[in-house]
Amino acid sequence: MDSLCFSKYSGCGNDFILIDNRHNLFAEGLKPEQVRNLCDRHRGVGADGVILLNSSTVADYRMVIYNSDGGEAEMCGNGIRCIGLFIRDLGDQRTELTIETYERVLSIIIDGSDVHVMMGEPSDTLWNQALEVDGKELIVHYLNTGVPHVVYFVEGDELPISQLGKAIRNHESYAPSGANVNRVVVNDKEICIETYERGVEGVTQACGTGATATALAAAQILQLPAPVSVKVPSGDRLLITFKESGTTYTDVWMKGSAALLFTGKVNLVFKNTH
Repeated sequence: MDSLCFSKYSGCGNDFILIDNRHNLFAEGLKPEQVRNLCDRHRGVGADGVILLNSSTVADYRMVIYNSDGGEAEMCGNGIRCIGLFIRDLGDQRTELTIETYERVLSIIIDGSDVHVMMGEPSDTLWNQALEVDGKELIVHYLNTGVPHVVYFVEGDELPISQLGKAIRNHESYAPSGANVNRVVVNDKEICIETYERGVEGVTQACGTGATATALAAAQILQLPAPVSVKVPSGDRLLITFKESGTTYTDVWMKGSAALLFTGKVNLVFKNTH
């Protein structure tokens, strides 16, 4: 096979190459170098990640997510919204679906260009953790919303993620896998975030699991009530709703838009430049 049909979607600026793999075109998944070449913004299609749409024995569909570095990811909130629209564009007009991810089965509701995702309950929560980074002591909050996230709150321009994101992502406290990092500024009931994503190894235009983690941290630390509007670097907003009981969060939903950017064919025979 020399060429591959694909569709490129964006979830609030977080962009993905989506491939229909229900007939096991890639029975053993994609190779890391294939993912890296597809995601290369100069020599490939360009994207933050690649997602395979597979058949599932426990849900309506299964998604396999790869970060742009070629590694497989457990979950991606913006990616699952893109998968919802991809499924609709492939001809399945159901508005309620279940999607199998790496560790869990999630429900989604498709409403026009908006997709609602049941994110599941957060796990491994650690609130008010003192972390020394580059000689500074930060108070951070750790939780897993499908993938691990660190959240830290700031005012204005202090402690930019361009300086601290990589160091926190690779901090020994989160070894060996590392964590995604969210820098948060709070204004009234809206929170503005920047997310340094592991696997992308940089700040992305949006991160759905990061927005969810940040909203729950804001509820716990700042007593911000649901629903919480989260503004991402693209300028788009994600809406996070949940039920709260002390330190427990249930019925956690993320709502946001997704869009088809274009479809095409790509040559899989790339010169490996990595």
